Amino acid sequence: MNIAQIQQWFRVKMDNLQEYYEAYGFWKSVLHFFKRLAEHMGFRFYTKKLIFFELDLQKNFLALSNADNVDFVKIKPQELEFVEEYHDGWFDREKALQRLEQGHLLFVMKDQQNIAFFQWIELHRTKIPSIDLFSITLPEKTACMAYIFTKAEYRGRGFASKAKPLVLHYLQEQGYLSIFLVIAPENSISQQVNKKVGFKEYQIVTYRKFLFRNSVFFKYYVVKDWTSWRRKVSWSNKKAVQDEIWKAFSKIM
Repeated sequence: MNIAQIQQWFRVKMDNLQEYYEAYGFWKSVLHFFKRLAEHMGFRFYTKKLIFFELDLQKNFLALSNADNVDFVKIKPQELEFVEEYHDGWFDREKALQRLEQGHLLFVMKDQQNIAFFQWIELHRTKIPSIDLFSITLPEKTACMAYIFTKAEYRGRGFASKAKPLVLHYLQEQGYLSIFLVIAPENSISQQVNKKVGFKEYQIVTYRKFLFRNSVFFKYYVVKDWTSWRRKVSWSNKKAVQDEIWKAFSKIM
């Protein structure tokens, strides 16, 4: 970018700065201005926050919900050919079969033979792609609740609320000691549903990634304890670090 281009860019952006200032105030306007300048020069920024929830399967009483009008099923590998749809764009049939063979679990809820709800439970290993954690090793008796999907025509009818206690009861019977999941801060409905069955927040992770011309410049994690707001900062996402980030402030793992 030459001097003339920079001057032209400044003139264009300054025309909108007054409006942004009136809406958001001085400091947000300054940060917004320099962020846009950096993006114009080839820098990009990615930020993601996730709240981590956990549940102690030994101490929490898991009351079974009233689910008499639906069928709750744990899918076996040989049954996949009878499941028309079991994902929201995450897996094709071959990948789903591979996941089951790796030890992950797939539960569905049926309404008069129609599948309404899908729930994956990951065992042994898991990943959280939105914050670039791709290699998390889980303890033997710890599970991760992931990839939840209710079909559009069944949403708002409480299928997730009915399914979760049943899934947790199954894991408890199988000897699992704890389970965790992650939820975006803005997803208040999912937070409410999971709190009702006993999940509690234990930490919040803020992930930032800086890129220059589509190459990673640097990235880091800030992990804050949900109760004390103590924090840990990591500038790496190597496997050993990934195994620590997800349970940094866990109260049960």
